[in-house]
Amino acid sequence: MKKFAILLILTFTILAFTVQAQDLVYIIEKEYVTLTVNQDTTCTLVYNLTVRVEQGAIRRFVDIGMPNPAFQVKEAYEVETGASVAWEEYHDYPYKVRLKPSQPINAGEKRTFILIVELTEIVYKDETNPGNAGLMFTPSWFPVTVEDLRLTVVLPPGVKPEQVKNQPDYQNIFTIEDRTALYWERKNLASNAKLEVGVSFPQQYLTVEPPSPPTNGGGGGDWLDTIIGGGICCTVLAIFILVPLSMFISKKPYKDPLIMIEALGPRKGLTAPEAALLIEEEKKQPDYSKILTMILYSLARKGAIKITSIEPLKIEKIPIQKRLRYYERRFL
Repeated sequence: MKKFAILLILTFTILAFTVQAQDLVYIIEKEYVTLTVNQDTTCTLVYNLTVRVEQGAIRRFVDIGMPNPAFQVKEAYEVETGASVAWEEYHDYPYKVRLKPSQPINAGEKRTFILIVELTEIVYKDETNPGNAGLMFTPSWFPVTVEDLRLTVVLPPGVKPEQVKNQPDYQNIFTIEDRTALYWERKNLASNAKLEVGVSFPQQYLTVEPPSPPTNGGGGGDWLDTIIGGGICCTVLAIFILVPLSMFISKKPYKDPLIMIEALGPRKGLTAPEAALLIEEEKKQPDYSKILTMILYSLARKGAIKITSIEPLKIEKIPIQKRLRYYERRFL
């Protein structure tokens, strides 16, 4: 009788967790991802992810898949609470970062996570385009709707827009601190929909020679050709393969959202100061001096001001007929 009672308790406990898991409904409100390619072939990856819970609750953790075991978390925090987030790195497959929310995310609430990671073993020689280096990148996908996905890939200093090969077509290409950046966006992505991006650029802008792409014998090169087609075949490929969360649903009290990143991406048509403002506003400690410098340079180039002193900085306003942008007029 005692054994039966224990079995009954365990059964109801398991059923309770199962019902709780089935009750969770959430949406990825925004997934802003920035991948910055450094001159030493490492990459800085930033996720800015907002999860909105519509039913149930996310209580214990949020998993974010990594492309390979060669990663190291630099920082993780929540925007709303300002709290640093505890994390665990999983360097055995499936590779991932496990973030632990400072408090449960209940129905009707949302939480924005910022995750900053350093990646290696992601940039390789582009053997299809000799003299180039390349990479493939796929932002994390989810078993739910992603309302707003934005991806910005920032290339090493010196790379010019006309030297870049990419697939698919970007929504915008602009400059961030004298570095070429490519920008893609997607709205209302269906469950498990992906954005696969390939980028190739001259290897000469790297300070170290990238390695040849790994040969895993699994047809990775053929897959790359399929994605890039005849446009750019960057044979790199550390592909962000993130484990679909649905496979965990029977074990956890909720489906784990996958990722987060910072920054970005201004829409097509934005000027450099407008694009820089969007990026700085995503940072924990924005540096608006860069934006003011851009505006100052723009006004000087148009002849609207004259710099009369550097130390201290003094400027003189000059009447001109040229039409100024709204932020230039406010600056004056």
